[in-house]
Amino acid sequence: MTAIPTIQPSFAAGELSPFLYGRVDLAKFKVGARTLRNFFVHAHGGASNRPGTRFVGEVDDSAKRHRLIPFQFRTLPTGQTYVLVFGDKTMQVAMWNPATASWGFVTEAGKAIQAVTQANPGIVRADGHGYATGDRVALSGLSGMVELNGRTVTVTRIDDDRFSIGLDITGFGAWVANGQAARLFRLATPYASADLALLKYVQSADTMTLTHPNYAARSLTRSGHAAWTLAPLTFAPSTPAPTGLGSTAPGSAASLVVTAINDSSGEESLPSGPAGSSSGGGGAWNWNAVPGCSNYNAYKAKGSVYGFVAQVQSPTWTDANIDPDIANTPPGSRNPFGTGTFTGVTLGAGGSGYTSPTGRLMDNGKQVTTVSFGVSGGAIVSATPAATGQRVGANAFIQITDGAGSGAVLAPVWTDDGSGNGTSYISGVTVVAGGSGYLANAQVHSIYYGVTDYGGYVFTPTVVGGAIVSIAVTPGFGAWDAASQALLSMAATDSAGAGAVVTPTLNVDGGTQNPSCSTYFLQRQVYADTLAQPQTLWFTTVGAFGNMNVSTPTKDSDAITRTLTGRQVNEIRHLVPVGTSMLIMTSGAEWRCWPGPSSNALTPGACFTLPQTAHGSSHVPPIQAGNDVLFVQEKGSRVRALRFDAIQDQYQSFDMSVLSSHLLYDTPGTQQIVEWAFAAEPHQIVWGARSDGVLLGLTYMREHDVYAWHRHTTDGAVESVATVTEPDGHGGYEDALWLIVKRTINGQTRRTLERMVSRTFPTIADAWFVDCGLAYDGDNGDAPHTLTMSGASYASGASVTLTAAGFAPFSDPASLGRQYMLRAGEDSVTVRIAAVTDGLHVTATLAAATPPSLQNTATADWALLATAVDGLDHLEGKTVAILGDGSVVPSQVVSGGRVALDSSYRKVIVGLPYSADLETLNLELPTQASPTAQGQMKKIGQVVVRVKEARGLSVGLDQGAQQEVKQRSAETLGTALQPFSGDWQLSVPSEWNRDGRIFVRQNYPLPATILDLIPEVSLGD
Repeated sequence: MTAIPTIQPSFAAGELSPFLYGRVDLAKFKVGARTLRNFFVHAHGGASNRPGTRFVGEVDDSAKRHRLIPFQFRTLPTGQTYVLVFGDKTMQVAMWNPATASWGFVTEAGKAIQAVTQANPGIVRADGHGYATGDRVALSGLSGMVELNGRTVTVTRIDDDRFSIGLDITGFGAWVANGQAARLFRLATPYASADLALLKYVQSADTMTLTHPNYAARSLTRSGHAAWTLAPLTFAPSTPAPTGLGSTAPGSAASLVVTAINDSSGEESLPSGPAGSSSGGGGAWNWNAVPGCSNYNAYKAKGSVYGFVAQVQSPTWTDANIDPDIANTPPGSRNPFGTGTFTGVTLGAGGSGYTSPTGRLMDNGKQVTTVSFGVSGGAIVSATPAATGQRVGANAFIQITDGAGSGAVLAPVWTDDGSGNGTSYISGVTVVAGGSGYLANAQVHSIYYGVTDYGGYVFTPTVVGGAIVSIAVTPGFGAWDAASQALLSMAATDSAGAGAVVTPTLNVDGGTQNPSCSTYFLQRQVYADTLAQPQTLWFTTVGAFGNMNVSTPTKDSDAITRTLTGRQVNEIRHLVPVGTSMLIMTSGAEWRCWPGPSSNALTPGACFTLPQTAHGSSHVPPIQAGNDVLFVQEKGSRVRALRFDAIQDQYQSFDMSVLSSHLLYDTPGTQQIVEWAFAAEPHQIVWGARSDGVLLGLTYMREHDVYAWHRHTTDGAVESVATVTEPDGHGGYEDALWLIVKRTINGQTRRTLERMVSRTFPTIADAWFVDCGLAYDGDNGDAPHTLTMSGASYASGASVTLTAAGFAPFSDPASLGRQYMLRAGEDSVTVRIAAVTDGLHVTATLAAATPPSLQNTATADWALLATAVDGLDHLEGKTVAILGDGSVVPSQVVSGGRVALDSSYRKVIVGLPYSADLETLNLELPTQASPTAQGQMKKIGQVVVRVKEARGLSVGLDQGAQQEVKQRSAETLGTALQPFSGDWQLSVPSEWNRDGRIFVRQNYPLPATILDLIPEVSLGD
């Protein structure tokens, strides 16, 4: 019987649902697979075993679930990307650090280690460490006690200079010198672990807006690797209102208010307090200049309404009997998301020494409204706000100014904080201009992103002759990078009196007005979904993302409020800008918001909403992939794509999970996608964490009709995923996948932060196919560090002298017995240290004859070989897979954080093993006798496996009977086999059956990419 060759040309349809096992009529059937476990699909159609993950560190509390959120500061290569690790009311930061060429948690400035006591537990001396019990501290750079290098320990404070590390180090090497202890940076947050699933975010530059229905909206701002600020948002203009407005002829015939226009943003401030004139048709007004504002709008009262009369370029205006335009009114304060409604003022104490005080209700450094005071005998006896009803935060306060001081111009003095992060602190304040009229109780404050005195700095002015002449600075903790420094300003306020206690009265609403999501759209920031108003959207004013002010009647630049009108109440869950439209994803439908067909600008009069599809979205944030928006349907078990149809002028939806429904909703234990992230480069894969801890992958390239699902497992459960753009190590960039994985280690629950490694490996020794792994790399990375071999004989077993230059590697007592490999091109030799002369010279024994190229010649191409790998405490008790110099090393069990190796290696990769399985669908082969081969007896005798850079594959017709590929190569004896690209022709153990499936497994920590499979099939009856 003639064997018929057939081909499976690709796997571009991914792992198909059992419901499709009979659908041989589908084109996707011919490029689908029955199983893709730990294999991912390329957009080209081939399948590769996924790379492993690198252990970064353990989260701060492994008993609690954590959440990853990406943060990108500026554009690479000058920018920096971070992974924010949110825990139970904490946030840590992880990153790729180009200075150390490593991944890890961000730490504060390190403290030098003066001594380490070998005890149980070990005690570290670091003078003035400042650590508290429970702090997590990273240790590095210790000589002698190298077992502590790279470890993160939880400390117990003993005194100002000593702390315990909670480890038994009696068996470690003795500490000799050096070392650094650095506390892991941690920021306090209000978010409980149980609430993290509903935490949503949107980022602009170095500021991220965080929203949650149970918490006030907050701004997360970065000014350095270890300098982050989380502050409640205040919805008020960032431009302060003018102060000191007064008429040259006070009276009540006319009344005026003025606003300031910000030179850089064009934002208009709230109006000043009103001032009256005795002349109804003409009068002059003056006010204090506002820093950063060259233009002012004047509004005059007409009845009970203030209307526009003039825009001036100086803080003075003379009326010429101008009739106010009441169609153009000053902006009114509005904060729809405050924690409480401002209802009035409470006077706690009147103080003394006040003459003509004025007040402002301030919320996070921004003026909400003005407050006027009544004074008797120097004490404040009454306080009356100009307006009430505004929503403000719990930190709102009333600022009192008393005096005529003005004109001071102040600038901070910046000094590098020595962190190496490019950040600086405020070391002083330069008085550019002292101004005039200031009283002894004048105050100076810094304002950064609307936050007054950010970082805890205190500024104390000295006033001489009414002018500010100097300012003393009491240091705080805040730090700013070069870009953020431009956002900090200094301001002086004047006061003659002291002791008054005046507080705002708030009507707290119970937290029903917190927005749940936010985005940026057409020069506005948009918020949506409060518990009280789940279908409402709030747009800020144009270009001012914290400003919700409106005028009466409205202006085109005013804030906008819109409520979706549908047949049922569906909460808004996500806002996704796509071109000139914004998709509004609700729990029951998908809507479109846009300016409408006759406008390009979004205004209060041109803001339209229209339903598009009726599926509903879960709380998992949608992903934009090309022109499509992918979203997880409301119940979490189906993925859909939205794409705009220009002909029908609306968005259409497509089910992207129907071909692989068994991965989500066709099984008895229906699973949900709880988090996902898109890694566009280099493989176009959406990675999703399923509710049972399985990692799902969706290769998505819609323009080539590729949407292929695959699943990935590990020894543990994947709980959170995020992608950030990082250098790929080859001059380009990739979207790196970061994960939090819950594992059971030595009987305890451990949650670890891990990063999936790049799948581009310079050599086979760099191949990384283990999870939660670490690497030992003994190669010299510093060209000035050289080794020179000299001696009377260079024969195998001879004694030679090894001399170091540029460094002193032999000072460590553990140097005795260590092995070094020296190389010169293709030549190499290994030596073992037999005796130590000093830090620069040792006597060594040759393992083989030394090539002439390495005799008495300094070389920087050397490696310190390892016979064991330490630092594996996070895998204690686990059986690990090991790759040494590109060869598979026998598996070992981690004991005492260490594994011993069967030989010496210059590069070792150790971690949890996993296997990758690929199984085809039942073979389909139309014949002349029958239109289908389904159900017919078949026998496969040979299979051609076309691979790209593969090693160590096994191929068979089922999981139990497989033939391992015996790779032939021309490598030098004793060196690792190189990956193979081409066709492997295999004879596989086979028998007659009706399935005709092919099973491929990679059971080693080695690469494998399968391009296609070509079996030779014999058909029977």
